[in-house]
Amino acid sequence: MADTTSQCPSSIPADIAFIKGPTMLGICLNWGFMGVLVIQTYFYHINFPNDSRLIKALVYGLFVPDILQTALVTADAFHWFRQYGPAR
Repeated sequence: MADTTSQCPSSIPADIAFIKGPTMLGICLNWGFMGVLVIQTYFYHINFPNDSRLIKALVYGLFVPDILQTALVTADAFHWFRQYGPAR
C-alpha cells in the first residue's frame, strides 16, 4: 500500500512553505510593528499634549499612512492566500 500522507493535492505545490512562508512572516511582522506603533502614538498623545502643531501633525501624519499600508497588506494577504484555500 502506498503512503499518501506525504503527497500533496495537485493544486497545492509541494514547496508551499518556501513560496508563501516569507510573505506570511512579513505580514505577521507588519501587524506586530503596527501594534508597537499604535502604543507609541498613544504614549506620545498622552505624554506630550503641549507639543507644537507642526510636531503633532508630523507624528499623526506619519501614523495615518502606516495604517493605510497595513490595511493594504492585509487585503493583499487575503488575495494571496485565498488561492490555495478549500474549493468552493
